[in-house]
This record gives sequence, structure tokens and C-alpha cells, in this order.
Amino acid sequence: MLSVSQEAESAAKGIDKGIILKALGRLRPEREMQRKTILALLGLVAVSSSLFAQNEKIKIKNSSQTHEYPNLDLDSLRAVQYLPGDRVVLHADLGKDSTALTCYVSHNDCVALTPGDYEIARLIPGEGSYKGCRNVDIYPIGADRLKEKPLGEYCLPYQQY
Repeated sequence: MLSVSQEAESAAKGIDKGIILKALGRLRPEREMQRKTILALLGLVAVSSSLFAQNEKIKIKNSSQTHEYPNLDLDSLRAVQYLPGDRVVLHADLGKDSTALTCYVSHNDCVALTPGDYEIARLIPGEGSYKGCRNVDIYPIGADRLKEKPLGEYCLPYQQY
């Protein structure tokens, strides 16, 4: 710490006190505290999005795959395994309502699930792969969402939430 005489001498020489304090390492703990606070807040946001996502049960009745072939000839169709328009549709009961969840086969997390009971986690608006609908993840019943990956990510029509 600077004594009064050192501060006066520094001021007389035109040296800024902040520069001296920085050189002595006095500002470092404040910046370290800011960095730790920012990291803690980011961690809290990441954990809270998983913990506070709405979680409920869904019963998958069946699944199907649809194809959209916009003006392609037979040779073009044979050349591709799937097209960007190929979708999986899950027909399900969500609460008291029937619904159809969709996903694009071209996405790695698009899976045709077998009939049965699952848990659905509604993602925070803006989170997820699909635009124009509510994105949801589907898990096995009783899954630890912090440790397990979802079985798939799907598009839930807006009228269903």
C-alpha cells in the first residue's frame, strides 16, 4: 500500500494511482471475483434450464415416416438415403389431448420411438433445433435428465402447449 508521501510524490510526477495499484497487483482480486461471478451465473443458467424445464408424461401410440419428394425423378430418389423433407411423426397422447410430434430424419436426434410411456421435457423458447414450434426432448420414464441424453428432440405444435 502506498503511503501518503508516496501518493503525493506520484501525483507530483504525473503518475496515475490506478497504474501504480495495477502494477502492485491490487486490482487483480476484483477482476478474479468478476470472472468467478460470471462463471457461476452461466453455470446456474445451464443447470436451471435443465431443472426447470416442464416435465410431464407422454404416451406414444405409434410412429411413422413421411416423405416429401419435390419433383425428383426416380434416379435422384435412388441416389439418396433420405431427403431433407423426410420426417418422423410420433402420434401420442399428451395429457387429455392427442398430438403429433415431428422431427426431421436428417437430424441426428430424430428417432422413431416404439409405442409406450415416456417423459417429455419442454425446452425453453428459442432453445432447440426446430423453428415455428415448441421444441421438446423425450426421455425414458425416470431418467436423470442431468446425466442422460434424451432419446430424441421433436417439434410440438404450438396449440399443444
